Amino acid sequence: MIIGWFGLVLRERAVQDAIRQLPKPLGDVALFQQLTFCCIVMIVMTIYGMSRLWVGADPSTVWKRQRIYDAIGLALSAVILISGTPSRKAGELIDQYLGWPAVVLWTAFYAPLLYVAVAVMSIFVREARHPDTAVREKALYGLAIAIAVGLALVAVSTPILTLQEVLTGSGSADPEMHVKALTFFLAVAGSLIMGAVPVAAVLRAKLGQDRISKNLKEIELLWQDMTDQFPEVRTADSRQSDPAMKLHRKIIEIHDAARRLSKWNASTLSTESDPLQLNAESIAAELAQAYAAKNAGQTPPERYELLTVLAQRSVAYDLTATSDDLVDVARAWRKLRRHSAMS
Repeated sequence: MIIGWFGLVLRERAVQDAIRQLPKPLGDVALFQQLTFCCIVMIVMTIYGMSRLWVGADPSTVWKRQRIYDAIGLALSAVILISGTPSRKAGELIDQYLGWPAVVLWTAFYAPLLYVAVAVMSIFVREARHPDTAVREKALYGLAIAIAVGLALVAVSTPILTLQEVLTGSGSADPEMHVKALTFFLAVAGSLIMGAVPVAAVLRAKLGQDRISKNLKEIELLWQDMTDQFPEVRTADSRQSDPAMKLHRKIIEIHDAARRLSKWNASTLSTESDPLQLNAESIAAELAQAYAAKNAGQTPPERYELLTVLAQRSVAYDLTATSDDLVDVARAWRKLRRHSAMS
């Protein structure tokens, strides 16, 4: 984000007018314009490092990997500046000067953009298709995918068109480089979106507005009632500060308590019944019946149906989706607590 800010400042007309007033070689505006392309390359290298973390790369070696990516970015930046030297000496933009240096420059510039755009696109497509992805997250991923697609198309077409213009001698179709300016904007915007995702996630978690924190609040009453009946299932320190660990622990403890409570379950459901066919209200109702029977001091029946539905009902593979099923049961449980006495 710092590199992106630096690049944006360099592209401001007022800043470039101020640079022109400096003595040479500092007053070379063309040099600073080409440095903005180097900024984009370094941004792209950082995004690639972030994308590797996103797909599960070892966080302990992140700096070692990033140094490699940055070295590649610096090498490509050197190619860009060397290729841009003839146009700078001529006092022209690279697309005004054109020639083979432009072909080399745009190939070095767009190759990493294309590679990273495709990598990021595949990550966001996978995330958007995940059943646990919220609507607002899908909207964010959709925007990022659109930016990545736009960058990929430009990254493929620009070097090819530049090569064609050089071979045919037709001259640049965009000598003022308006398309490149748009590419710069998309690259910076994409980096900001990428950076905003983890920042927003951390802030929401700090404010208790993330799904894990909300699900913790939703299941609190059900957890309290279940573990009050069977205190021995409370196996961890209740002062655990990590919300994900706390949610995981409470889900397990609710399941353990429900299995113990199942001895008082007088349900006539067949053991062959598909638990996925039971809705949250049915599960909460069976829990409530067993809860009331235990509190009334009834002797557990000799034959009973295990309340395995809580453990079996969810087909999700991650914490938030698994807890979503339990949240539905917890909401139904609260309704029953309000409208009936289970004491």
